[in-house]
Amino acid sequence: MLRKACKNISILYLIMIGIALAFVPGFRITLPHLIMLPLMVMYYLINLNILREGGTLGTTAAYLTCYGFYLGLALVFITIDTITYPNIQAFFLPMLMLVYPALFIDRMWKYGVEELIILAIFFAFSYANKEWAIARRDVYMGLGAFCVSMLLAQIILDVRSSQGLIMKELRGISSLDKLTHVLNKGALLSKIDNYFLQKPEEDSCAMCIIDMDDFKQVNDNLGHDTGDKLLEKIGTLLIDSFRAYDIVGRYGGDEFVVLMPKMSSLEILQRRCQTVQEEIRKIDLGNSKPFSASIGAVICSDFRSGKSIFSMADDALYKSKIEGKGSCTIWVYEQFEHDRPLFIAVGSDDCQLTQHMSNDFGNSYKIVQVNNDNDAIHQISQYKKLIKGVAIEVDSASGIGLTALKYIKSRECFATIPTIAIVSNEQDSLICRKYKTDVVLTSDTPYIEYRDRINKLIGI
Repeated sequence: MLRKACKNISILYLIMIGIALAFVPGFRITLPHLIMLPLMVMYYLINLNILREGGTLGTTAAYLTCYGFYLGLALVFITIDTITYPNIQAFFLPMLMLVYPALFIDRMWKYGVEELIILAIFFAFSYANKEWAIARRDVYMGLGAFCVSMLLAQIILDVRSSQGLIMKELRGISSLDKLTHVLNKGALLSKIDNYFLQKPEEDSCAMCIIDMDDFKQVNDNLGHDTGDKLLEKIGTLLIDSFRAYDIVGRYGGDEFVVLMPKMSSLEILQRRCQTVQEEIRKIDLGNSKPFSASIGAVICSDFRSGKSIFSMADDALYKSKIEGKGSCTIWVYEQFEHDRPLFIAVGSDDCQLTQHMSNDFGNSYKIVQVNNDNDAIHQISQYKKLIKGVAIEVDSASGIGLTALKYIKSRECFATIPTIAIVSNEQDSLICRKYKTDVVLTSDTPYIEYRDRINKLIGI
């Protein structure tokens, strides 16, 4: 705006000088007219320097530059009105005062102070160079221009403020999902990215992904209108269930995402997720069975990657889907840095494979021992790029290992991870082969065979 205003005023001034020379009888260029030239040159150099520095100015620097230009221009016009034409009533400065609010945006009180400073200088020059009667008329014209200028400034500021509110409202409307009234996907991802860019490192946060179970059946059995009403109610439910500054949006279809800044309590997060699931079950749209939703959530601190947190929450949601309708999986993002590739061992502490792996492979790999499927999938999700292989003790009677095995082999991004299953009976062996486990060994297999199969599987 500064460059445009200065440039346009300078061009207009030169054009008016040219017109006056061509059409105004007796017009001549005097010293006050020429004073404008160094002012234009100076501001041309200032604008050139601004462009070289990246095209932007700080608030204070921009204000001083704009007002400096206006003050210089006003002094030129005061000189013309009072020294060049001392025998006629002032015209140039009152006109400049009238157009000032349209040239630069400022606060009302600043407009008033700036105009009064100019008026004081103008009145002093007028009384010093003009007859008393003409100087009085200059005072009248100056005060009149000041009043009209302030009125115009108020009108212009009101119009600009209204336009700003309208644009803000339009941006708000365009960022909302029309059906659910939460953020649409584009606005959701944008707000999440902005949050992680600005988030202080020490602040905790949580993200959960909520996905309706069997939503396709809702559309097929109850109709798409009912499906839309269900999504609308869920949108309203999420808005009511979370804080005003939480980021709630529809990621797509029947999937919603909530980012909760300053969330550090695992217990509170669990209650929030449970409450949402309970409220969804209470929704009545003529359905014979309660609606349900699966949730995957992650809570973290000292972290700045929204994509990694989202990916991990998505993995947690997938685990919930495997476990059954209405499940909820919540993980805490760990802050460990591993200096070696990982090998995950899932099973009891006395598992033969686990006991020997640290001795044989500990120098090359970090052996991570976990005792349940949830911890195993958590580790695989967070450290997926470091995972070299997974050994799982499978026991269908107790359920140990089955969820982790199914998760790895059914999720495309994990299916290539080398997997070894350790079973104690033929039934478990058949189950593992059904899931296309890379290697299936029995618990009584000699350890030397364990080692050879592991070496071959992970390429040692």
